[in-house]
Amino acid sequence: MVDEPVNTSFRNGRSLFAMSQSAPLPLLEVSADVDDARIFIGMNEMDRVLGGGLVPGSLVLLAGEPGIGKSTLLLQILCRLAYNQNQKKVLYVSGEESLAQIRMRSERLGQIPESLWVACES
Repeated sequence: MVDEPVNTSFRNGRSLFAMSQSAPLPLLEVSADVDDARIFIGMNEMDRVLGGGLVPGSLVLLAGEPGIGKSTLLLQILCRLAYNQNQKKVLYVSGEESLAQIRMRSERLGQIPESLWVACES
């Protein structure tokens, strides 16, 4: 195994793990203006549940009983993002399914975008 340094900053210079270094403020003094626009998925109900789309830098937990369709829903979301984001790379990292299983599911959905990348960590 070879250890390689990981770049933890975005192109705009912001850190992937940036935390505010400011002093505590009363909540009433905090601006509600968000400088990052939400990322529109293109699935009406998902966008509605997420308050208008994904917030850049946020984490969304998708949970449910086994076999309920979490992986299928995630793949549908990632395919939409891959098609809607001007061919920016979208990465699906699976901790459970093999790459072949992901490919078969994608074929069943009839969606295999060029900009969707996959990795398996199981």
